[in-house]
Amino acid sequence: MTIKTKFILRDYVNQSGKSPLYMFISSPGDRKRPKTELEFYPKDWDQKTERVKSTAHNSETYNLILENLEAKVSKIKTVYLLNEKPLTATKLAEELKETTERVDFKIFFKKQLAKEAKLYSKGYLKRMNTVLNKLQKYPHEIMFSDITPEFENKYRIYLASKGNISTTVNSNLATIKKFLLKAQKAGIKLPIEATDVKVGRTHGNRMDLKPHELERFYKYYFSEFITDEWKLILGYFLFSCFTSIRWGNIMDLKRQDIIEHRFVRFHVSKTNNLQTIIINEKALNIVSHHPQLFVNEISDVHMNREIKKIAKHLGYNHKISFHVARHTFATNFIRMKGGLMKLKEIMGHSDIKTTMIYVHIVEQEANEDMALMDKLF
Repeated sequence: MTIKTKFILRDYVNQSGKSPLYMFISSPGDRKRPKTELEFYPKDWDQKTERVKSTAHNSETYNLILENLEAKVSKIKTVYLLNEKPLTATKLAEELKETTERVDFKIFFKKQLAKEAKLYSKGYLKRMNTVLNKLQKYPHEIMFSDITPEFENKYRIYLASKGNISTTVNSNLATIKKFLLKAQKAGIKLPIEATDVKVGRTHGNRMDLKPHELERFYKYYFSEFITDEWKLILGYFLFSCFTSIRWGNIMDLKRQDIIEHRFVRFHVSKTNNLQTIIINEKALNIVSHHPQLFVNEISDVHMNREIKKIAKHLGYNHKISFHVARHTFATNFIRMKGGLMKLKEIMGHSDIKTTMIYVHIVEQEANEDMALMDKLF
């Protein structure tokens, strides 16, 4: 069966000033126009040669992609011919579907995230999409062949120029590294080993509430002076202080499971491992005290903004966010002589070195207290 193909750049121009490229496929009685997911500035496209002009950025790479697409079309035709199978425009479009994502990292990231979306919590998926949005706004295409140590440095500089602090930059690189590892696992070759991508610290100083500070927040939650809105905010925060559960998983929990079953089961945001947490009495009392806790949803932005106001109201002047609750659980667990391996299990850490950080924090506090002896006389 005769199959004809042709690359066509759409007249439509998107917000970035580019037009999407389609492959027009026709066979007797069947036509398809699959989107290649490649986009070009109209001035860079030569419709006569159906190629990117040599003056365009990354023209050699893009033209190689197009040649590979044409070569794949020929290969598919040959396979169908040798097997005496009928090839239609619809079938050819399906065969070509996965080609560009094995060349363009932005496309790979987007498609891979879509495939795995159901495995992630809402909060974690939101963070992944934030990283993807930054990648898509990066003013240059990112071919897998472009991912070198030089690209890593350029992208760090780019994120910093957009106002991202160092820990945020590192966190973005950590996510990119995860998807590069997925790409390598899928057989995509890179100029560098994904494991060699240097991430750096993804957290600032691990701030936590000491027992007397946590007690102040806890008493305020149960007091008659707190507003209903702040009670809901503080309820979620304190629940995490006594369970270690991340915000990304908090919003997925059901009130009925907490109160009736006294345990919750969820997939850890970062590792996707199934985890079970037993609900202690303090956490259960916090949930029981507010009927809308784990019924009404709150955005992470609103949560962090209001928890700062509550902390300031209570005279707590250190920088605080919802994630402080998780650090609070870990350090207080160690202070109460909880076991290190058990803490690793509760926190859902994949590496014991991460858990050890909290041990070092408590040990450092003990060493600082040694200075009290200087005041003896």
